[in-house]
Amino acid sequence: MLEGPDLAGKGTLYRGIHRATGFRWNILDRSFLSMLVYAKMYGRDTGLHAQGLWSELTNMNNRFVLMLPSYEAVIERYKVRG
Repeated sequence: MLEGPDLAGKGTLYRGIHRATGFRWNILDRSFLSMLVYAKMYGRDTGLHAQGLWSELTNMNNRFVLMLPSYEAVIERYKVRG
């Protein structure tokens, strides 16, 4: 599971892993962590997202990659992509 803000490079890493492995792995771009954050941000119920996150975090088959580029890098990427 790839987590991080918009323009962190999740999609680029996702495509690179799939190219390198021939789609061997099921990779998710965002997880229940993002869903929980957005639910809280918009004042929505978080119960199911919290349960889902717990399930994802306690499943030892899952791998999380947290991508946190610098603020400056994200700003530059927004200028290019919009």
